[in-house]
Amino acid sequence: MGRESWRFGKPIGRFARAAARASSCMLVLVATAATAEDARNADGEDRPLATVNGHAIYERDVQREISLAVAQNRLPPRDATRKELAGPTLELLIDRRVVLDALRRDKRAASDADIDLELARAKAALARIQDAVAGRLRSLDDDHPLAQQYSDADLRFAMDWRLSWRRYCEAELTDAAIAAYSKKHRRQFDGTELRVSHILFSLSKNADENAVRETIERAAKLRERIVSGEISFADAARQFSDAPSKTDGGSIGEITRRGEQHEAFAAVAFALAVGEISRPTRTPHGIHIIQCTAENPGDKKLTDVRDSVVRAATTELFRTRADAERPKAKIEYADDAAAANPQPRGKRVC
Repeated sequence: MGRESWRFGKPIGRFARAAARASSCMLVLVATAATAEDARNADGEDRPLATVNGHAIYERDVQREISLAVAQNRLPPRDATRKELAGPTLELLIDRRVVLDALRRDKRAASDADIDLELARAKAALARIQDAVAGRLRSLDDDHPLAQQYSDADLRFAMDWRLSWRRYCEAELTDAAIAAYSKKHRRQFDGTELRVSHILFSLSKNADENAVRETIERAAKLRERIVSGEISFADAARQFSDAPSKTDGGSIGEITRRGEQHEAFAAVAFALAVGEISRPTRTPHGIHIIQCTAENPGDKKLTDVRDSVVRAATTELFRTRADAERPKAKIEYADDAAAANPQPRGKRVC
């Protein structure tokens, strides 16, 4: 952005060491802009997009989460990106609230005393560096997380989530659990390479839901023909694929779990046994049918990839808990939020 660059709570520049002492998490950094006033939309309205068990999630919450991803360099700062991610980001925030409510119900959340203590520590640390950081804050874009305002309730929820989720993960993701997860998902972490073929049904960037559905149905019917033996995968690729690999029967050679392929594509490919054919899978390129044709096992040990394993296990733990709790939660969408996100996860009460 041409200004101070920030990554996950670590400002890069002359204030790095001072800010690092005050920022054990991104929450501490965003607190530098906190006031007792809630942030508002440009028109002065504060619109709830959804409620979860009576707790409102506002448009400002969605935009802050996207801004945070941009500030951490996880996303490019483009308006198109913001629009595309508004729906999925709302669902993420709903999931967090659903999980936190469940942890509180099960008495596995952080205590009020712990939250108060961490908030007090964060504010005290920030007070010591606020003067030094203030000049930098004035130079940030308006939509940067550090240039926005946060209410005490916003900050308390963020700290509650951080502490409660950390406490839950520490209890669930023991050394034994991490080892078992690594063994179960060996190919994803040990450097395994898969030889993969695919058939692509391309979609335009502006394809509507009807076009997407029709393309998925086409792919599913072709998959049935391949699985039944009516046509080989290679011949189907040559006849129907929109990808350049069609001339090679759909083969794209060997791929790694976290290589050049889109995450959705790689995740599906690495879940396939040799010879197995995936169900239709969507990526930004269109709808794919994927086949794993060979495997070259890797040799990395858990000690070599533990951080990656922990991150993946944490993500799965969150997804599993959210999926389990969603049907029990009362989730209500505003009409415009539901229209912008036509296939929200879980039930809709509105």
